[in-house]
Amino acid sequence: MKRIFFLCVLCFTMLTFSFPLVAEEPTVKADTAILMDGNTLEVLWEKNGDAPMAPASLIKVLNILTAVPYLEMTDHVMVGPLVETIYNGQMMGLEQGQILEASELIYGMLLWSANDAAVAMADHLVGDISFYAKLMDTKAWALGAVHTTSVNVNGYSDHSQMTTAYDMAILGAEFLRNDTLADMAKTTSHELTWLYPSQSREVNNINKFLFSYEGATGLKTGTTAMAGKCLMASAEREGRTLIAVALNSSARYEDCAAMMDYGFQLAE
Repeated sequence: MKRIFFLCVLCFTMLTFSFPLVAEEPTVKADTAILMDGNTLEVLWEKNGDAPMAPASLIKVLNILTAVPYLEMTDHVMVGPLVETIYNGQMMGLEQGQILEASELIYGMLLWSANDAAVAMADHLVGDISFYAKLMDTKAWALGAVHTTSVNVNGYSDHSQMTTAYDMAILGAEFLRNDTLADMAKTTSHELTWLYPSQSREVNNINKFLFSYEGATGLKTGTTAMAGKCLMASAEREGRTLIAVALNSSARYEDCAAMMDYGFQLAE
């Protein structure tokens, strides 16, 4: 009898280890969502990943990607007159004539989602919001994000400004390929510093995913009445980078965590 019991246990053990557990697909509340391998750009899971959606402040990632080839982080930026056109949302508190290093505008966009920083960057580089938005589109299309159309640089609601979860994941992966930007995206707090007039302001990263998910490395939040709550999240474990995007979600952090869990289980 004992021998039969032993053989049954042995067979069960062999069956268990012969057939690896299948990762359970995530359940997400977002209207559209996607999980992408940040290194290979392979889509690991999606829900309406190509559906057109408003990007909210996730578009600031594209703003930054458009800017970095044309400046150094230590370049001095004098805040131009277009900053006076910003009327709501998150702000750094920029005023025309102030001077900061370019890196401070990027920190402002990434950590604080500062709308005035996004406009100040565009004003500094080309002096025109519409033209800079066209440059952003050109950058997006060159990277393969061909369903992204920008009409402003900070994510204000506009029915002509659209993207997809797939496009946002592509942009997120490109963002993380830049080591400097990747380090900035995972910064939990930063002291924003003005060169003129001399002042500083401590800001904490509003991306709660950084504080709640093991291996989280970024990346960007976004919220407007039109777009709903959005998140572009990134995480790394054992050398593998995943990008998760949730657009118009009532549970964006939980959605991205569920997708990440699924993705990392696939590698086990």
